[in-house]
Amino acid sequence: MIENNIDDAFRTRGGHCVSQSTNISAVLELAGMDHLHFTYQSLTMDKSHTIVYLPAYGVTFDDGWVVRKRTM
Repeated sequence: MIENNIDDAFRTRGGHCVSQSTNISAVLELAGMDHLHFTYQSLTMDKSHTIVYLPAYGVTFDDGWVVRKRTM
């Protein structure tokens, strides 16, 4: 885990997307759940973003939020 602890990432959604997705990915790995950890560059803005995708459920974790129906 990096930058903040698991309480910060899950309860307060503190920190940025990299630390949140890394913490979420670690928990999913321990639970034995298949997931993909993506970092991508925005084509319209000069920044990148990191998310976790659970293909079995069709959802992503984006800044600590569960997001449904994301297009990959």
